[in-house]
Amino acid sequence: MDITIQAMSGVISATGPDGGDPLKTPAALCDFSGGSHLYGAVMTALFQRERTGHGQFVDVAMLDTVIPTLSTVIGAYYFGDKTVPPRNGSKHPALSMAPYNVYLARDGYVAIICTNEKHWLSMAGAMNREDLFQDPRYGSMRERAAIMSEVDAEVTAWTSVRTRAEVLAALQGAGVLSASVRDVEEVLADEHLHERDMLHETDHPDWGEMTLMNSPLNVALGNKVIPMPAPELGSANDGVYGELLGIAAPELATLKAEGVI
Repeated sequence: MDITIQAMSGVISATGPDGGDPLKTPAALCDFSGGSHLYGAVMTALFQRERTGHGQFVDVAMLDTVIPTLSTVIGAYYFGDKTVPPRNGSKHPALSMAPYNVYLARDGYVAIICTNEKHWLSMAGAMNREDLFQDPRYGSMRERAAIMSEVDAEVTAWTSVRTRAEVLAALQGAGVLSASVRDVEEVLADEHLHERDMLHETDHPDWGEMTLMNSPLNVALGNKVIPMPAPELGSANDGVYGELLGIAAPELATLKAEGVI
C-alpha cells in the first residue's frame, strides 16, 4: 500500500523532474515510516505504563507518519502565498538554496549541498573560483537562489570534467556536504556499512552469494546479530513437531506422507 500513501500524503505530487509528471519514489518510505513510528509509539506506551501504571491505546496511521516528511514542501506552500510549489527535480523543494542539486560527473552524478555561507565559500575555493567571492550576485544564499540555474551551470562545468571520486575528494576535504549518487550494487558493496554490521555477506541456498541487511536497531544497540536467509518451508518441522510437541518419528513420517504437514 506504500504507493497509495505516497499519493495521499503529497509525496508523489511533489516528486518528479521540472515540469514533468509526478513520480513515486521506489523507496518504500511509507511502509517503513509507519513501522518505525509504530515501534516508537508502542515502546513509549510501555515506558509510560512502567512509570505511571496506566495503559495506552496506540493508534498509528501510515499517512500520519509521512505528512511531517513534507515539511519543506509545506513550508514552500505558505511562504509562496499558498501557491502549490512545482516539482523541481533534485533542487531544494522551496528553491531557497543553491547549490543544492545533483550534478553530472565524468562517471556518474554527485549530490552537493551548500546550506550556509561557509559551505559556499569553501566550495568556491575548492573549485579554484575565487572570482565568485567578489561577484555580488553570489553574495548570499538568497541571491544565489535567485540565479539558481546559473549557479548550477557553474557547478556542473566544474564537476562534469572530474570523476565522482575527484569531486568528493575536493569538496569533502573542504567541508562541503556532498555524496556520490550510487546504484544498489555500489551500496551493497559499501565497506563502511559492512564494518558497521549493517550489511552481511551470506551464501543463499538458492541464489548463491548475496548481501543481507541487518536491522538498524541491532546496529544502534550494538547487538551482534547476523542476518540469515529465511528458512525453507518445513525446514523446522522436525524440531517443532518432534522436540516441542513430542510427536514420534513414525507418526511424523505418516503425517508427511498423508500431506497433513
